[in-house]
Amino acid sequence: MEVIDRRAKIQSGLQLAILLLVLLSWAPGTLAQAPIRAAESDHSLFTEVLKDHVRGDRVDYARLKLDARLEDYIDQLQNTDPSDFGPAEAKAFWLNVYNAFTLKLIVENYPVTSINELHFCGSLYLGTALGRTVWKTWQFEIYGETYTLDRVEHEILRGRYRDFRVHAGLVCASVGCPPLRAEAYEKEHIEEQLDDQMRQWLADENRNYYDHQSNTLHLSRIFDWFENDFTGAGRSLVEAILPFMRAEDRNAIEQAAQVPAVEFRDYDWSLNDPER
Repeated sequence: MEVIDRRAKIQSGLQLAILLLVLLSWAPGTLAQAPIRAAESDHSLFTEVLKDHVRGDRVDYARLKLDARLEDYIDQLQNTDPSDFGPAEAKAFWLNVYNAFTLKLIVENYPVTSINELHFCGSLYLGTALGRTVWKTWQFEIYGETYTLDRVEHEILRGRYRDFRVHAGLVCASVGCPPLRAEAYEKEHIEEQLDDQMRQWLADENRNYYDHQSNTLHLSRIFDWFENDFTGAGRSLVEAILPFMRAEDRNAIEQAAQVPAVEFRDYDWSLNDPER
């Protein structure tokens, strides 16, 4: 009987050892790919990356290229299931997706002088005409589904939320874009963050300014390209942006005898890095 018990213990021990070996060989890969549910979504890592590499209205791509945390955050995004997010969390998530993957695109190809170098034949004109801009052709996955930057911007952010303020939050790695915010968008603060982005963008005289003497608004070309996003519900472009303008400019426009003229500025596609 003692021999039988000993054999049984040995057999049980072997079975346990085999089970542990199987679990050890299988678990690491499984844990690495574990999906992140809505309640676990956290963009604090992206905030750390942005705070370390955003310099005013520029991004230090040379240093960012050496920072493994960006890829860690990208992995986090790719394993997040956004299907159950509410509007605030979804808007924050997709803004972060667009900006993080744009940073990834640039650092993978850095040094470049413009994102336009990454279009078909290095040409924005040809890429647009043939539907082969990098925004349409460069693909990535979020929770197993394929996306492009174009899809995130137009189908999701513009198409679903009808919020013109997203244009102040999307940054296409160009000097002409609004400055990249030095923190990630978060569901708890997304409304305040987008309001602040609009105010900062409109107060930046390198991109937008109001000429009091001529009663003329000189605006980013983005307001021209996407004017319909700003002018919904019978609202004019000036009426849409007026609440976000500096107080002195807003007061002057409200007191002017005529609605200000609007001129759109040429867009600067130079890379928004400190070397430019």
